[in-house]
Amino acid sequence: MTTKASSFADKDDVRDSPKLVAPNTWRFTRDSDGATVYRLHETDIIAVTPDGKTTLNTNGWKTVTTKERINRLTNYQVWQKKGAWYVGPHDQATPYFDGIVLPDDIGKVDPTIEAEAKMGKAIDKFVKLLDRGTPEPSGGDCFFCMADKGGTFGDDEHIRSHIMEGYLHGTLLLNALAASGYQDPNFALHVATWNHKRSLKRYLRQRLHLVR
Repeated sequence: MTTKASSFADKDDVRDSPKLVAPNTWRFTRDSDGATVYRLHETDIIAVTPDGKTTLNTNGWKTVTTKERINRLTNYQVWQKKGAWYVGPHDQATPYFDGIVLPDDIGKVDPTIEAEAKMGKAIDKFVKLLDRGTPEPSGGDCFFCMADKGGTFGDDEHIRSHIMEGYLHGTLLLNALAASGYQDPNFALHVATWNHKRSLKRYLRQRLHLVR
């Protein structure tokens, strides 16, 4: 297949030559099911099957551009409130989730909400471990936390494991204080104890992408 779209490869399930419909946005027909697909950069954000079912997907990229493309290229409207996306009119809004199929999923609950709520409660319980005292950083702390202070590894499963296992160590708290904006997290570790719970809770929710 010959195309100037760098996001396409020969292995892609594409029936015809992609057509540029907006900046960095291509339309093509998926060969396997005949769906009309819109790809923004590397993500197929919209897929409309011949029977009229529309699947939306951001692949985690909930950007202004993604939302604008969905609103322009489909018959559905996505809007945002307090960091969360919704589909449909405000009086009949359905929380958006990647993979939502419209109109079938109108009125359905985002399957991630329950999981996020459980994790939120687990975080609340986890931060209460600070009532036992302030842990000191040591060379025996989690390697990933020591090496990945800013989340550059892109793997937060070790954070999730700490919460579920009740493993609160000094480096984790130090990272949370640094993320809260303290220029000297070591100083804050021993002085600003009144803010430890709030800083840790915010840090954990951010690392695990809990927006609600």
